[in-house]
Amino acid sequence: MADKRPVAVFDVDGTIVRSSLVIEMTHELIRRGIFPQEAEQKFIDERDAWLNRRGHYDDYVNKIVDVYTTYLVGQEVSKIQEVADKVAKDQAHKTYRYTKDLVAKLKDSHFLLAISGSGIDSVQSFVKIHGFDLAYGSEIASKDGLYTNQTLVYGAREKGKTLDRIVDEHNLTLESSIGVGDTENDISFLEMVDQPIVFNPNSELLETAKNRGWKVVVERKDVVYELDIGDNGKHTLIS
Repeated sequence: MADKRPVAVFDVDGTIVRSSLVIEMTHELIRRGIFPQEAEQKFIDERDAWLNRRGHYDDYVNKIVDVYTTYLVGQEVSKIQEVADKVAKDQAHKTYRYTKDLVAKLKDSHFLLAISGSGIDSVQSFVKIHGFDLAYGSEIASKDGLYTNQTLVYGAREKGKTLDRIVDEHNLTLESSIGVGDTENDISFLEMVDQPIVFNPNSELLETAKNRGWKVVVERKDVVYELDIGDNGKHTLIS
């Protein structure tokens, strides 16, 4: 029997792509008139609060998700997929260099898995461009070619359970596995892999990484650092 292939699991938004696919999808759908202009007014306060450092990014994203799922009801699946393909193409190279290079490095040795809270349509289109083997994201039910108001899968929830299921279904192994994430939503899969990498973390994930001794990498402009978040506060320039 052939050796099982190790898995490398990546979050997508803020980890590979610099933006968020659900944010880009929502803006594009409004721009095209598929979502009404009034949709923007429902998240503008959260967006402005975040931009002015008076609010949290999570509040902004969560509001965007609410708006996206609300106005998705009744839309044609084929039309949304067309927009998803366009957004994925637009964002394909708006990526972080560290994680993009890591994905390319692991293609031959690992099963590449993406787990994201963004919609599965845009996630699949995006990671396909980068050679992933499988993508997992939020999924809304459809009937007669139109989206309903039933959410089948919340991609940001229980990522560890998702990873465990995928490993079993695809006959993979967690030995020599790698995981990369940027928020506390990713802790459940980061604690499962052999090599957890905390990339551009928010404060909650950074605190967890500090307590557990996980590798922390920060990319700023054209410089990538590996941080030592112990008492000595050292950093190593990666590239």
